Amino acid sequence: MWARSQPGERRIDRVRQLTEGMRPRREDPTRSRPQLKTSAGAQLDPESTTRYGPPRHPPRTIMANEWLLSGTGYRTLPNLSPARPAAVHVCVYPRKRASPYADRCHTPVMRTLYVAAGGGGDALGGLMVHGVIGDTAEVPLFIATYAWERLRIDPSPGPRGISGFQGLDTVGGEPLEISPSSDTVPPGRSTLPRLAAASRARLFLLDPGIGAVGMRRQLAHMVDHLGIDRVDVVDIGGDVIAAGSELGLLSPLADALALAACRDLEVQVRVIVAGPALDGELDEATTRRNLQAVGAARIGEVGPGEYAAVRDILAWHPTEATAVLAAAGIGVRGVVEIRRSFIRVEVTDNSTGVWAARLKDVIDHSLIVEDLGDTETLADVEDVVGRTAVSELDRERQKALNLPKETGSSEDTTRKIRDYATKAKDREVDFITHRRLVEAAHAPGLSPDDVRRLMGLRAGEAMRGPLWDLSAILHGSG
Repeated sequence: MWARSQPGERRIDRVRQLTEGMRPRREDPTRSRPQLKTSAGAQLDPESTTRYGPPRHPPRTIMANEWLLSGTGYRTLPNLSPARPAAVHVCVYPRKRASPYADRCHTPVMRTLYVAAGGGGDALGGLMVHGVIGDTAEVPLFIATYAWERLRIDPSPGPRGISGFQGLDTVGGEPLEISPSSDTVPPGRSTLPRLAAASRARLFLLDPGIGAVGMRRQLAHMVDHLGIDRVDVVDIGGDVIAAGSELGLLSPLADALALAACRDLEVQVRVIVAGPALDGELDEATTRRNLQAVGAARIGEVGPGEYAAVRDILAWHPTEATAVLAAAGIGVRGVVEIRRSFIRVEVTDNSTGVWAARLKDVIDHSLIVEDLGDTETLADVEDVVGRTAVSELDRERQKALNLPKETGSSEDTTRKIRDYATKAKDREVDFITHRRLVEAAHAPGLSPDDVRRLMGLRAGEAMRGPLWDLSAILHGSG
């Protein structure tokens, strides 16, 4: 008999409460039972646990505290619901390292579909979030994303849909998967084929042109044909959990549409926020209030391993928020300036956090998502979002009219970089993204190596991870 003070026993008691009343099935004598342990390492009697219902997949090992971590009851377990019960072995293993997240859930055969809420860097963020959660052995990963690039990549405002691509691979007969050989229909451009070649992920295209109704059909099709157990909507920064009326909100449309499309899927859906406030939209205080409002729980933090997983991609990918998150994971702290509007992001010890919330709680908090549920075109989506906020599509159309041209000689570009770095230091900025640097120099085609050559820097010098260190730039060019 175990003492009630044992943490492993408390977790197992909670699991029994959550599964109480479910119909047990007869034990299969041909299956070997797992060795059960408490978090202190003591063995439990395998007969003390029960498996429930006919399994959709073979029995799997699940950390008991997955239920407790998300706080959503037994429905947070893959396929564990009255409609689709699953076989469950409850195992609590000893901690392997001194970390508050070391005993988070692990489900080796779970298949998770990561939905990049804002497209672009959120798709790359899915790779990092997977490293933090570590609850699936699926390789390659499954990531569904928009093809929505910044204007310096794709000068045509707005996202590219299915009709904007050629060479998509089919999933269950539907053209959905972006492969390295896929390409956009001119004049559109996309980084997704290159990301498909460079990453350990399978990328699937979400089409905003068919509204929430059509995107929900796409996601349901992926869930069925890929054998998905859970959907995680991933956002770097946290604007996905905004109410929609916040003054600093810059991209409400893509995030709200992704949430609306995930409603009523037949699998569990969570909303994952990584790097609160690192996207430069909502400040840290507002983001923390929103996390509290939706009942989000901190489930881990980004570290050096997550940076290593995306390091080579960040050398060419234009994302800013994900680059700042990756830098935070390797210990970078200070003020980072991003975007053309001189937005300042403060990177602190809180910036590496990864949070999870229930989809229902996020939708209830939003002023926009509920009304998007019946939209069938992008115009419908814009109409709904426009009642509460200014959409990113409106901003892109305005910016496209005034795109800066790449002008000047190498000497002019060098002078612009040095002048910008000096003024940024005067504003008490410590780091800048590569995108911000090349935009300030009006030279969007510059690579990091090009910048080093112009500024007289050695290979690898002046960068902390994916960010430029302003002090090092000025010292090297001095």
